[in-house]
Amino acid sequence: MRALGLSLGLAWLVFLQPFPAWAAPEVPKGENQSMVLLRKAVELSRTKALYPPPDEALASAQAVRGYLNAFGDAYSTYLSREERLVLKELDRPDYAGVGMEVIQAPRKGILCVPFDAGPAHSAGIRSGDRLLAVDGESVTGSSLELLPSRVRGPVGKPVVLTVAGADGRERKIKIVRARVSRPVVESRLDGDMLKIRIYRFEKETPELVAQGLRLNPDREKIIIDLRGNIGGELKAAVDTAALLLPPGSLVASVLGRPGSEGRTVQHRTDRQDGQYAGRRIVIWQDQMTASASEVLIAALAYHGGAVTVGHRTFGKGLVQETFPTSDGGLFIITTGELLPPDGRSFNHLGLEPKFPIPIDKDLNYYTRRTAEAFKTRL
Repeated sequence: MRALGLSLGLAWLVFLQPFPAWAAPEVPKGENQSMVLLRKAVELSRTKALYPPPDEALASAQAVRGYLNAFGDAYSTYLSREERLVLKELDRPDYAGVGMEVIQAPRKGILCVPFDAGPAHSAGIRSGDRLLAVDGESVTGSSLELLPSRVRGPVGKPVVLTVAGADGRERKIKIVRARVSRPVVESRLDGDMLKIRIYRFEKETPELVAQGLRLNPDREKIIIDLRGNIGGELKAAVDTAALLLPPGSLVASVLGRPGSEGRTVQHRTDRQDGQYAGRRIVIWQDQMTASASEVLIAALAYHGGAVTVGHRTFGKGLVQETFPTSDGGLFIITTGELLPPDGRSFNHLGLEPKFPIPIDKDLNYYTRRTAEAFKTRL
């Protein structure tokens, strides 16, 4: 049956000469066989192929991305100099987006995380929808970092996104591009509680959280809302945790590749940290809460006794580093795994909440479950 399958698979090919016997290209001493094959493919496409690559820079970038993703790593990628210039061009003042972030989910594809009340959300995109196409062109195999170049465009000009929900049903949604801004952190009082919503972990996140805490130093009850927060900078998450944990607390460890020097790197709070340690904390999380957000959740739950409410988190426990190239390109490479203080990996698994909420429940349900969560700590 295997031989039959092979003959059928090649039946449509027309050879100008007998199919040659296999002979591997000669490998120069000290060189890798796969690199020799890659160079041979480039040579043949340039000199023999009926359809040579129309854009060699693009073809090279796609080949490199294919190599990086061939081993199941959905997050390592490469951006050529030309691609980085295209992305920089998108910052033009006359360009806008749809108010949405995206995250790569292994085995699921690209998932949507729309901003509350933004154009995408208002048009019908829901958190966790799988993005299938942009203006009718499939996103399968697309680099996550390059998607903005396909979604962003002139202010007021519509774009059509094809998405699929949890039921698998496809929907084509027309969205008018608009300028959308969203704060990094929002803090407000709600009765005897301080609510801090963290949308993204960036350089300024710890100071913005600290500002909210300083303005309300007497509030013992704190809700930290991490719903839809897909992560950001690890250091920002560590420094945010440091505000609420005792000095010297282990926030996370990064486990590098086997055999590497300094394989495990620990991230701890400093001796002068912990100004607001001891507060009673409830954390809101959902299925799009990922990466740096999961680091904060695990650390506050382990050391600070924080109670979690919501859904199981996304489960992205990997760290990427950037490596620029001499020609202006950029490699983004997964270099380590994030481990919480208890040492148990959450990559692909996520973090289960202490107080789970059905996926279809609204904000009022979070509020009711939060009241129950605070009672458990009285």
